[in-house]
Amino acid sequence: MEFSQSLMQDILFQLCKGHYCDFGGSTFKDCMFDINDLTGSGFVQCDFKKTSFDKCILNSTEWFNTKLKELDFSSCEIENIAVSSDKLTGVVVNSSQALEFVKLLGIVVKD
Repeated sequence: MEFSQSLMQDILFQLCKGHYCDFGGSTFKDCMFDINDLTGSGFVQCDFKKTSFDKCILNSTEWFNTKLKELDFSSCEIENIAVSSDKLTGVVVNSSQALEFVKLLGIVVKD
């Protein structure tokens, strides 16, 4: 589905199956993503203000040139997520997700 260059304001996305949606260049204000499967979707060059993600599947999504500050992915699945490393500041993740981001930064963790 094509949603690029859109203004999304005061929207609840709930129980949506949105595989491979293109949100590129969109602005999200006061939106909530609740229990959605957005596998393979693109959030490239998006702007998020007061937007939340709860229990979403975000595997293989792309977030290039998108500031992740204040986005909370801690209840979401984020395997194989693609991001711009300079836009990670302030993103909220759980401890196992933090390992995914460590890999993205090219850091090797030894036990």
